[in-house]
Amino acid sequence: MGKTLILYASAGAGHKSAAFAIKEFLNEFYPKETVVIEDILSFSNWSFKKLYTSGYLSLVKSSEHLWGYIYDLSDKELSKKEQKIRSLFNSINLYKYKKFFLKESPDKVICTHFLPLERTISLRDQTKIPSKIYCCITDYCVHFLWVKKEADGYFTGNSETLRELTYYGIPTHKISVTGIPISKKYLKKNNAAEIRKKLKISNEIPTVLCMSGGFGVGPIEQILDSFSQNKQKTQVIVVCGHNEDMKKNILRKRRKWKFPLKVLGFVNNVDELYDISDIIISKPGGLTTSEIMAKQKPLIIINPIPGQEERNSDFLLEKGIAVKVHSPRDVSFKTQEILADKKLYNRMVKMSKKYGKPNAAKDILKSIFKNER
Repeated sequence: MGKTLILYASAGAGHKSAAFAIKEFLNEFYPKETVVIEDILSFSNWSFKKLYTSGYLSLVKSSEHLWGYIYDLSDKELSKKEQKIRSLFNSINLYKYKKFFLKESPDKVICTHFLPLERTISLRDQTKIPSKIYCCITDYCVHFLWVKKEADGYFTGNSETLRELTYYGIPTHKISVTGIPISKKYLKKNNAAEIRKKLKISNEIPTVLCMSGGFGVGPIEQILDSFSQNKQKTQVIVVCGHNEDMKKNILRKRRKWKFPLKVLGFVNNVDELYDISDIIISKPGGLTTSEIMAKQKPLIIINPIPGQEERNSDFLLEKGIAVKVHSPRDVSFKTQEILADKKLYNRMVKMSKKYGKPNAAKDILKSIFKNER
């Protein structure tokens, strides 16, 4: 066996989660392979890292429609001059990565973000290190920044992304529809009764899980207000992620909500929370929705961010995996509608099972290592 370098960018939680899911399966199924995993931004200067890690989140919080405009505006093929400028900009800001790449000289590189993909392809051309470079797209759509014809292979979440890549000139033999890689913990079914007992919540009434994402973004308080109007008894679990202010604010006001409410911060047992929930409310990030589909749970989408989340949302709605509400005040109504309509509920579960690909990480590695075992 050889050496595999897995690269992500810490711009959102999904790229990192996908990278570690691949590492998890790689360690299990190919134990003789040397595995190195790194955040490409660890090789950058402070300002560049800040731009990627905080810039996106700040822009989404302050002006998500501006982010959507930038996302759509940049989704186009660059001229040769623009490509050279972009490549130079990234090489300057990731100057430490070249030394690392030369030192590691990996046989294979798997990228879960477009930034390491672009930079590694450029370095391979410069250094003549014969690494095979693969790209794992972590949304159910593709932005042109992901498109690099020099990549040796692409792994996508669905056939629509395959079609988009071929439109941009990536040959079909380089593309595999594997799904988006998620941790193997989402493949097993936990004992729901035991988890509810541990969390001190009821087994007798429906459970709604409200996810704000790892960074705690979303209109959670307004969603909880909508459940105050419920005639049918429901218990709600809220996950606030890293947003401590959100958690404290909800805990301070919890008395005004007259239904069972469990408030959590950042958690490592999301798989268990999925298993005890009847329905999930979330933004449609690529990794989150892949996990939810693996658990075969109906999804309610609230306020998708213009850009990749909006495009993910289109895919999920088209396939019948999710429904979308346009206002937080409608969340409770839509939740009760789905819970009351068994045909609708079962159809959403069926579509999750049909389009979910829980074995994505394993299938990606099978494709990469098919001639090396």
